[in-house]
Amino acid sequence: DLGEELACRSCMISAIVASGWAGEIGHRGVVPWLGRVPNDMKHFRAITRGGTLVMGRVTADSIKLPLAGRTAIIVTSRVNETLERHGGYSLVVDSFNAALALVPDDKTFIVGGASIYRQALQTGVIDVLYRTVIHGNFKADAFFSFDRTAFELASTRTFPPDEKNEFGCTFEVLKKIV
Repeated sequence: DLGEELACRSCMISAIVASGWAGEIGHRGVVPWLGRVPNDMKHFRAITRGGTLVMGRVTADSIKLPLAGRTAIIVTSRVNETLERHGGYSLVVDSFNAALALVPDDKTFIVGGASIYRQALQTGVIDVLYRTVIHGNFKADAFFSFDRTAFELASTRTFPPDEKNEFGCTFEVLKKIV
């Protein structure tokens, strides 16, 4: 419903995503580099702390909710099943627009998965994109892609692999071109 979508347009909505070189974000419901790039998890925690996270059910099932200092809004067609698992500490809705109607005025993050990212990009609600490129190619069944011409690069930082991080990564901040 357009009214629900417009209700949130005074909000600042960001997306945060980590992907491999080819846009890989998941394989069988798990991040392909899980546990091998702690720099990325530290970055995710720092950026999203105190925020509201909008995610799909598979993403919710893959992370250990609740995340300290963050509110989760889970979008799913399996509302009752998801309420049983995550309802005690998360809001559960049946559509992306219903999630948008619940977001606060600030510090809202779209955190995946592929379908939720796609809907957010198609509706044009992402103002800032925090993108981590993991330096590697990974087996995947879920991917992230976006129109790079719709965003301008505001900052970038690259970290090589080290004793704690099996893969290097690049943190990018991209802002929507208005």
